[in-house]
Amino acid sequence: MEIAQIINPFTLQIKADNLLVYADNEAAIALYTKFGFVTEGVMQHYAFRAGQYADIQIMARLSHH
Repeated sequence: MEIAQIINPFTLQIKADNLLVYADNEAAIALYTKFGFVTEGVMQHYAFRAGQYADIQIMARLSHH
């Protein structure tokens, strides 16, 4: 008989780095992707910039310590 292991999320020591970037900033998105960030979502019309609304991309990177 196999016993299931209970995982305590507090002992996993997973750290998340998060950032927000303008969705039209392709150079920054490419750089963040190079360093292991992935897109988690987009917030539409998040900021008002240069007379119009701009979308923000949410990016994150998980690391185990």
